[in-house]
Amino acid sequence: MKLPSYLVLSRHGIFYFRITYRIGTACKEKRWSLHTRNPAEAKHLSLRISATLHNHSVVNRVELAVDMNDTARLAANGHSRGINTMAENKKFLAELITTFESRNGSKMTLEIDQSDPKDVAAAKELAKTFIQENAKTPENYDWFDKAYSQKRDIVQGVIAANTDRPGASIEELIERYQSRHAGRLAKKTMYEYENMQRKFAAWLKSGKGNGQVTLNRVGRPEIASFIDVLKGEGVTLQTIQKKYLASLNGLFEFAQTTGDYPAGDLPTKNHKIYTRRDQKKSKLKSGWKPFTNEDLSLIFNPESLLARDKPCDYWLPMLGIHTGGRISELCQLKPDNIRQVDGIWAIDINEEDEDQSVKTAAGIRIIPLHPQLVELGFLDYVKDARQYGGTIFPYMTPDRFNHYGKTPGRRFGEYLNSVGITDKKKVFHSFRSTSNDRLKQNGVPEESRCQFIGHEHDTVNSKTYSEKHGVKYLRDNVAVHLNFDHLDFSHLHYPRERMKENLDHLMNKAIRDSDHKKARALREG
Repeated sequence: MKLPSYLVLSRHGIFYFRITYRIGTACKEKRWSLHTRNPAEAKHLSLRISATLHNHSVVNRVELAVDMNDTARLAANGHSRGINTMAENKKFLAELITTFESRNGSKMTLEIDQSDPKDVAAAKELAKTFIQENAKTPENYDWFDKAYSQKRDIVQGVIAANTDRPGASIEELIERYQSRHAGRLAKKTMYEYENMQRKFAAWLKSGKGNGQVTLNRVGRPEIASFIDVLKGEGVTLQTIQKKYLASLNGLFEFAQTTGDYPAGDLPTKNHKIYTRRDQKKSKLKSGWKPFTNEDLSLIFNPESLLARDKPCDYWLPMLGIHTGGRISELCQLKPDNIRQVDGIWAIDINEEDEDQSVKTAAGIRIIPLHPQLVELGFLDYVKDARQYGGTIFPYMTPDRFNHYGKTPGRRFGEYLNSVGITDKKKVFHSFRSTSNDRLKQNGVPEESRCQFIGHEHDTVNSKTYSEKHGVKYLRDNVAVHLNFDHLDFSHLHYPRERMKENLDHLMNKAIRDSDHKKARALREG
């Protein structure tokens, strides 16, 4: 008997191997869980089960005792060994049965004209129907369960042999992923990825009890459910797609290279939760706004800006508006990064030291020091800061990711509030778009603007077939166009003497704090 078999997916996303069969007019089925949500793995198991069943085929034969002179024995034997099969047996249909009785007491007598073929055919159909209707008692199916016990054992054996193979736990793979990618991704990115991956692992484990969760059991249904959980927690679509799915995609790709996840499409791909329309909405909602001329007048008001205590509070806004640089790039600058190139004072933004990093490859650049910064006394300040070592703001300490911009960024936000700029979409990064827009309005070509600001310019011509602009070109054709005529910087010259005292005080405090931390570490260690 040939058994149709195929996969079926449960409402919980688990694949089952199903066999269907008929007893009389009733259609029955048996299912065995394949213990996987992965379609490729389920198909593989299904093929193995089908092949094994074919190689170990079980022929279910029912011997019929047919004696037309003994209808009672005929009915009894037929009933005990499968009346449905007997009714379909050619030998049974070839005989003319006029009277028969089933085991439950039902009896039927047919009076037919044996010379009439139509009458004979009708009698055979009535006999078949009668037997089927009176065979639907549970004890009549014992023969079927016995016949299929071997098939059940075969199916369960194949599943056990192919699903119980050991695999690395998600926690183990996360540890290995972190170790393998250390140094290849930014520390902050690695930190965020690990947190997101462990959150996914904890969510999976919460749904499976305290047992070990292996990555090769995870498919698209789990990822889709996790996405729904994140949305329910209020995580934005942009964060889900660009951070959570990116972190999980990296983990699954790594698991494929180690053999802990089957080759093929990854379950983290093509969920399409963040469309272009969503991207436009998100950009309008979360993009930083540039500063208006009125905003800039408030920021660079001499009474407000010169009253600031720390050198970074004064110099970072000046650097931001005249370079368009990111606050993290500017805070990590060292005195040696302010140097002459071809006789022109320039700012060398790079990641040559361990505590220096840039967001993208385009962020590594050498740009001319704006003439306005030189006039305000920036070179004098760099000379004052050089004696302390470290960065141009030597009293600053980096965070756990070696970034220096968090605290000064917060202080600048407080400064904006103090001068009446309370829009949350206006932050230090607003200098970046403000400077870029000013260069654009003054006719500076896009490629030149991108090199100066540190934006990617992804064209074959600019990336492959041409060299970057030199410092002299950037000074004469870009920096000179970064002007703000409505601002009067003549009253904002660097208050050197007062700032030197403040810098010395800040450095003494930083040294004391560092000594306290070392002493505490020795006591606790």
